[in-house]
Amino acid sequence: MFLRRTLVVDNQCQPLQVLPWQRALCLTLSERALALVHYDETVSTVSRSFHVPSVVQMVNMMPRGRHYARFTRLNVLTRDQKTCQYCGDRMSEADLTFDHVVPRSRGGKTSWINIVAACGECNHHKGNKTPEEAGMVLRRKPVKPLWATIVAQRGFLCADPHPSWGDFLVR
Repeated sequence: MFLRRTLVVDNQCQPLQVLPWQRALCLTLSERALALVHYDETVSTVSRSFHVPSVVQMVNMMPRGRHYARFTRLNVLTRDQKTCQYCGDRMSEADLTFDHVVPRSRGGKTSWINIVAACGECNHHKGNKTPEEAGMVLRRKPVKPLWATIVAQRGFLCADPHPSWGDFLVR
């Protein structure tokens, strides 16, 4: 059969997890979840046919707040799409470094909003200056991303996510 997975969201459509479609179908049949989007495929028993759910919403699950990604090197590089945030060159993880937008020597913290991916050349050129002082411009302002955004960018959800998942993953 097909290898489909189902995105599970809470009452406010915030992503929670990804399940095999069979488990998601069981959740909808037991009325613990509501199918919001379906795949084109159906599965049949002797007496009934069911659409395979692509996105299900848990019925009685209260939202747990926004789910932000953990601050890790891999997550920063994923957020920045493995691209130097100064020159725009895309490169391997090994060729990218962390750059403190506000240097640590000037009170800059190691956090989502002060760290960007930078190639060695740009990081060396910027040195112990702010981007403005070094005559450099950030391509994108660093932000603290939701875990779902990182997961979607990294492609962990599945090799071929359903297009409807984008409505729930990009927030």
